[in-house]
Amino acid sequence: MKKMTFKRTIVAAWMTLLMTVAAHAGSVTIGYCNGEVASSTSIQMNGKAWIDCAIKVNANSLTSYSGNSITAVRAGLVARVNIDTLRVWVRSSLDGEDLATGFITRNEEPKIQKGWNEVTLETPLAITDDMGDVYVGYSLHQRANVQAVSVVGDAMNGTSFMRLGSDANWKDIGESGVLSIEAVVEGENIPTLDLGISDVVISPWPNGGKTAMQVQATMHNYGSQDVSGFTLKCSTDGVSPVSARLDTAIASTQTRKVKFIIRPSSETDENNTWTVSIATLNEGADERAANNTATATFAYQRNVLIEEFTTEKCVNCPRVAGYLHAVLEKPEYADCVYAICHHAGYYTDDYTLPCDEEYLWFYNEGGTYYAPSMMMDRQAYFYGMYATSNMTATFLPSSESELTEFIDYELAVTANVVVGITLEYNADSTAVTATVSGRRNANYLADNPQVCIFLTEDNIRSSTQSGADATWMHQHLTRAYNSTWGDPVEWDGNNFTNSATFSLNSSWDINNMHAVAFIYNYDSDDKTNCAVGNCAQVPLVGNEEPEETLTGDVNGDGEVTIADVNAVIDYILAGTYSATADVNSDNEVTIADVNAVIDIILAK
Repeated sequence: MKKMTFKRTIVAAWMTLLMTVAAHAGSVTIGYCNGEVASSTSIQMNGKAWIDCAIKVNANSLTSYSGNSITAVRAGLVARVNIDTLRVWVRSSLDGEDLATGFITRNEEPKIQKGWNEVTLETPLAITDDMGDVYVGYSLHQRANVQAVSVVGDAMNGTSFMRLGSDANWKDIGESGVLSIEAVVEGENIPTLDLGISDVVISPWPNGGKTAMQVQATMHNYGSQDVSGFTLKCSTDGVSPVSARLDTAIASTQTRKVKFIIRPSSETDENNTWTVSIATLNEGADERAANNTATATFAYQRNVLIEEFTTEKCVNCPRVAGYLHAVLEKPEYADCVYAICHHAGYYTDDYTLPCDEEYLWFYNEGGTYYAPSMMMDRQAYFYGMYATSNMTATFLPSSESELTEFIDYELAVTANVVVGITLEYNADSTAVTATVSGRRNANYLADNPQVCIFLTEDNIRSSTQSGADATWMHQHLTRAYNSTWGDPVEWDGNNFTNSATFSLNSSWDINNMHAVAFIYNYDSDDKTNCAVGNCAQVPLVGNEEPEETLTGDVNGDGEVTIADVNAVIDYILAGTYSATADVNSDNEVTIADVNAVIDIILAK
């Protein structure tokens, strides 16, 4: 097996962009749901009642369409049975007067229907530069119980609001997703190319090196034309700007979250204020610059570690393991929730390792153990099942939804340390070394921080699992570990590095294996003081970083200068070499110069 590497592509835009601004007739929709309607919902109000739902559209989004009008509201419903009236409206506040309104019923055309209902406003609402924020919503009247409110997508607080009953208070439900509501905008001034950026978070990314940062940004296409890709520029004082070209397609009126890695020339932290801006679009000039820049929030990305106690002798374990497997398949948890399986708690089996039995110490149940059971970041959130006055890190989830609630709670806990994993194989690929790098901030407190590193394997078929048929597959099974309680962390300032080398058993399928690492506080005298600070996971095969495409136009001015190209070279060579793009020193960047630079990079 070859050592895993990552690939970077340098793209040079050797031209000056022609900036144009134009007005175009047409229509677009404004919302957060990307045109989606849920197939089911648990939201319900009993009996006859009004249910009100609304999304908040901020002024910055509206000004992209100044000179046009909101002509209709689209309301996505999961069901239509028992709904007799659907009113749509636009307001300047949730309880304010209607600025515009329209309605449909169950008896007259167009009738209320399952899915999208586009309701025309009686009078279009003109969009002006000084309009401010507005709420676009609907009120549905039900004659009897109905589950109709559609909530989809990722959490987006501050966007979606609901009240069940006219006398109830409005509630922000954005933590559960976004409402299927869209405003229809029509007019003669719809922009063709207008991509906007918002909600940027920048985090340390130890997987990529000491200076590496992960950038997460929410992008919205306000224009009528689809965008196939774009270049973002990341800037902070005292550090050369870094640009990343993303071939991420965003359809007209769609919202997408993007993630990419940057490696500034020097280390940055919470004292640096980063701005991220749209430099160029693949299709041409962006017609509106006002929404092209956002200030990033600095944060340590929180990941959650779940440790499962189970054995093949446990008849109830497959059912509870199924909850975990279903949760881990959810897209919103794919990059932030990781699991390790310990075969202990209810007897032992052929997969039990010494650490699995030693971890029964966490139960704090006066010597009583059980399976199935789980731990969430080793946090002692729970009262004992047997020693009911004791706090314990172990608990038995009763459903998939309960497990999801605990995960969401833990994801909301502020992280003050971050870890990453890199892998390197020996010459004949019979062993792998996992190197764990980490970084803390001033708020990280742990008396005895330790690093644990595990190798796990998925999709191991079992014909002897109690409570399951012969097709049962074990997941995240522990195959190897550095030590039960981990290795001590030795800080180098705010950074640390720990490594462990593992022999690879030929019976293991490395295509189904992961390395999992976490930093936690080990308190041998207090089972309730061993919380995990953060964790990371990488596959043993295919663990390359996402391809990173760079542009030479570092300052995003539409031209590639010698300074731009030099900055890119410095970025790639990371100070190892001293090189200039202007190889022949004539103050021009020629094809010969670029070829010479490529030779320098390839030689590295």
